[in-house]
Amino acid sequence: MDIDGDAVRRRDDSPNLYSSDLETTQINSSAPQTVQTMQQKINRAKKRIQDEQRRRDENVEEYLKMAAVAQRNQLPQVKAVFEKRNTKAATHIAALQRKLERYQQELVVGIRKENWKIRLYD
Repeated sequence: MDIDGDAVRRRDDSPNLYSSDLETTQINSSAPQTVQTMQQKINRAKKRIQDEQRRRDENVEEYLKMAAVAQRNQLPQVKAVFEKRNTKAATHIAALQRKLERYQQELVVGIRKENWKIRLYD
């Protein structure tokens, strides 16, 4: 989220990964244990991103409620707290997305290297 004056708008640089967007991957039982472990890490990272985005959205709702009832002289402090929380959440989400991309890349490299087969389910 980004603040413009008193308006709040969503940035398009971080995709939302809510439950309908999450892909669940199942590995064939013939695949090595390392692939299954990597897939578990990928699924956990997706869940953590989803949870962090949900918390960020709740923070925005809280900010909007507080800004609506706050006195004029309290608005800068409310805004500063919101921006600090929002920046921290955005940084954490970006780190989780990098970790997810690294896991996915490691999985693809392992699959290509060993010619393992996996099936993707929505």
